[in-house]
Amino acid sequence: MRARLIVSFSVPVMILMFLTLIGVHQVLIHENESQVLSSAMSSYNQSYELIESHLDMMTYAADSIYYNGDLQRILSDRNYAKELPIDDRYREFLLLNNVFSTAENADLIYRTGIYLRGDIPYTNNAQHIMSLETLFQRSDYMRFIYTVRRNRYYFSPPVNIYTPGVDQPVRAVTLLRPVRTTDGSNRQICIAQVSVEVDEFLKVLSYAHTTDGTFVYLVDEYRQLITTTDPALYRQMKSDRLLPVNGNDETWTKVEVGGRAYYMLRRYISSARWTLTAMIPVEDVEEQSRYVTIVVVLLALMTLTAIVSVAILLANSYTRRLKNLNGTIQRVRSGELAALQHQDKD
Repeated sequence: MRARLIVSFSVPVMILMFLTLIGVHQVLIHENESQVLSSAMSSYNQSYELIESHLDMMTYAADSIYYNGDLQRILSDRNYAKELPIDDRYREFLLLNNVFSTAENADLIYRTGIYLRGDIPYTNNAQHIMSLETLFQRSDYMRFIYTVRRNRYYFSPPVNIYTPGVDQPVRAVTLLRPVRTTDGSNRQICIAQVSVEVDEFLKVLSYAHTTDGTFVYLVDEYRQLITTTDPALYRQMKSDRLLPVNGNDETWTKVEVGGRAYYMLRRYISSARWTLTAMIPVEDVEEQSRYVTIVVVLLALMTLTAIVSVAILLANSYTRRLKNLNGTIQRVRSGELAALQHQDKD
């Protein structure tokens, strides 16, 4: 009987408790995942806005070169390429060099410069004033031509930027922009270049790296890589043709890539025609929710212990009373009326 009483007391309560905890667990898991993805969205937006800010800074530096009065005055002269005394050329060089020093005042800008005809004496400077022939040799030159013919700025994938006297080049993203005269003739007089180290963009991507397994990458309109938080994974996915194509998402989308589930978010950066993509493994988000499951399980165990303990106490109390009553009935049946009287007094 004691066992039956324990079961009859505890089982219904435990069933109700477990159903309630299952519902609470699902609600908490969903809420926690929403918070994790919301936090990841904020981090992603921060990276996106910083990339836009970097691109705006590059554009501003290019504008400062384009509209510089000294540069326009010197290079717009139709007789610019004629022979001049070396002193006059050197003064020109100093004026032009000052243009680039001013444009590089921003900490973000690594290097600025222009490409000129190779017959100009100081194009061998190779730091700020370079020969057009070196631009023609770049592997992305035709993409640059294609882009500027559509009146757009060209932001290149990483290229090597060399400094005279330094063997190791710097990997940088460059903005190339034809510079035209501002006197109304609209003649092209040079091509301006503004460079920012790739590492500056990688630092920005790190803000969107919200979990250990988060994979963030930035590509241009030709799907050329700008930078990524995981180069090995990027190369593997690209080799296996698993990289999601360019797109523009409003919120996190669940996708499966290479047999692994991800939450993915990608957005188009119109000023450079780049796409920023972040991919968070689903198990990373679920890992963030694991503590909720642990708390619910511990709560269930504590509640189970309390229910069983209360059921045992109640069962013991009822069975003790029933035993006393049964003893009294047996004594009455045997003729012990005093026992009944004693029971009435109690």
